[in-house]
Amino acid sequence: MKKKFILSCAFVLILSFVLTGCTDSYQAGKITDNCYENESLNLKFTAPQGYQIKSGEDSEVEISSSGSGSSIILLVENPLASIGSTEKYIEALKNDISKEIDQENEKPITIGRKIKNHSFSDEITEVEIAGETYQKLSCTIIKETLVTRESTIKQDYYIRKCKNRIIVIIATYGNYGKSEAGMDELMNNFVTL
Repeated sequence: MKKKFILSCAFVLILSFVLTGCTDSYQAGKITDNCYENESLNLKFTAPQGYQIKSGEDSEVEISSSGSGSSIILLVENPLASIGSTEKYIEALKNDISKEIDQENEKPITIGRKIKNHSFSDEITEVEIAGETYQKLSCTIIKETLVTRESTIKQDYYIRKCKNRIIVIIATYGNYGKSEAGMDELMNNFVTL
């Protein structure tokens, strides 16, 4: 009887891991030609003309256009053990961005730009990308240059939990890049495999 109970508990535990996607069988995506595919995320991105896809040093993949200043970065992180939820991850992300900006402003102004202000969207919205629901956090950064005028950079962070990982898509655009509508159009290149 005791053996059946232990086997039943083990079966329920294994079944719960499978049903909730709590296994860690993540495989990095592959880049071929101008297309990125990731079976673990059930995600595909085909870059439009003028954009390049490459593996990032600290990211899964980077998508950029040399002339536009717009880019998309896909991060796959495994912080859930220490952070616990996407909401806590978003709060930690806000703190990290604010710290990075403070550190950037401590550098000598000879680099030509100083961050004048930054702000986060008042609310987190839900957005669907390739059939999955992401939480969207927007950040606006205003830089002041020594030579020209202020420039505005916008970053949208699309965040979701996948198995025991956090998936973050960072879309960057601004004065010299795509408009928000143009970036939304570019984000539509993410599709389900």
